Amino acid sequence: MKDIHDNSRLSHAEHEAEGKGRTYRQRIVSLLMTTQKSSMTDREIMAVLQVIDVNNIRPEITRLKQAGVIRESGKIKCPVTGKTVRTVCIQTEFCET
Repeated sequence: MKDIHDNSRLSHAEHEAEGKGRTYRQRIVSLLMTTQKSSMTDREIMAVLQVIDVNNIRPEITRLKQAGVIRESGKIKCPVTGKTVRTVCIQTEFCET
């Protein structure tokens, strides 16, 4: 095994335990599967995952949508921008439209 400092190993273990070692895609799916809300906007997902730039989230949401994992479930007025935005949910029969 390579010569890795113990602090680096500990830091990596903490990072993984916090779920930060997973990809955005994995984190989005996990969030949508476990959230109390039936669907969420891109900005709501961004806030819960503590991502600074919504453009880190949107491409992953698009890829998940194209793969049939999630779907658009409706539209609401964004409280931040005041614009009409989509909501997304996990692709199940329980996903509200």
